[in-house]
Amino acid sequence: MTIQFQCPHCESILRVPDPFMGKSAPCPRCQKLLVVPLPVIPENKGTTPHTAPGTSTAQTVKAASADPPAEGVEQLFAVLTEEHLHRLDEDPLIRSATRPRQTAATILTTIIFVGLTIAGLFGLQRYLYPPMRGTLPGEIVATQTIPQFMISLKPRLSDREVKMLQGYFGGDQLNINSTMIRSRIAFDGDKLVVNIEPGKASNLVRVDVLQNKPLQEFHKRGYAPLNEERRQVVEQNLSRFVGRIDKDDSKDQADLLTGFLYDVAAFESVQGLGYALVAIVEGESYPCLWQDSQDRIYFCVPYQAKSFEVVERPFEPGPSRFPQNPRFVIEVGAKSATPAPPEPEPAGTSTAVEEVSSSEG
Repeated sequence: MTIQFQCPHCESILRVPDPFMGKSAPCPRCQKLLVVPLPVIPENKGTTPHTAPGTSTAQTVKAASADPPAEGVEQLFAVLTEEHLHRLDEDPLIRSATRPRQTAATILTTIIFVGLTIAGLFGLQRYLYPPMRGTLPGEIVATQTIPQFMISLKPRLSDREVKMLQGYFGGDQLNINSTMIRSRIAFDGDKLVVNIEPGKASNLVRVDVLQNKPLQEFHKRGYAPLNEERRQVVEQNLSRFVGRIDKDDSKDQADLLTGFLYDVAAFESVQGLGYALVAIVEGESYPCLWQDSQDRIYFCVPYQAKSFEVVERPFEPGPSRFPQNPRFVIEVGAKSATPAPPEPEPAGTSTAVEEVSSSEG
């Protein structure tokens, strides 16, 4: 027979023969002195225990307490060092008490490790890609700030499509006016001459988003792909506009002319940066209408707007054009005290276009 007990120091499970109860020896695990415990004898309360004839509790205790022979001490040490007798899974009661403590420690270690990993990755991302976010000032500029610009038709369109546009305009100037934007478009040989200015219910706000250093660094290396994409979109939208004219040559189609203004003219008057960003005011989107030589961008926003957001244009389909989603809050300031310097006009473009006909959009 053997007795199983737990080391009070390291909680190792030990098994030794009965004759060694009450003896002391060092624990094979922690090397601290321990005493093999005696069995707990229940008190006799008048009931006769079921024991084999000729035996008694006193005799059992006496036999168990008897001094073992000298070689028994060596046997005790040998038993205490047998690893296979001390496996934790041999005692389910002790295992159920010890395993929760081990599990809790493992879970805590895992949580700490995962937390440190996430924090490290977040810090690395912030270091490699600083946020394209922040608050920037917006400046209200004069109505006539956006200079006249032209949309080249060759070689974007065929001779047939150019003649179709010429017939559509018929030598007249078309006005596309709304409360937000006023524009004038005229046919001039192989190009369209466009004038854009804010409407009665809007302000023209200039924003220098390149004050944000991460966006500035991205713009240095990402300008060319964005601008090339913009050119391709202008060509596609211009061909689509001519295709709609071929189906219906009515001049007063508000949706046709408005589509031309936002899908062709607004993209031709900017470069890659202005093409990729839009203003958001109370959930409504407003495109960039001009990008000057210093890469400042201009938006027509409602005149009562004291602030608005500048975010990436929703591109469908396709991923973001930026390494992270830019989001800037623009605080609209007072009107500029000095007018913006005039932009150089394209060669061959007239300085004024006479208004002949108009259509309200």
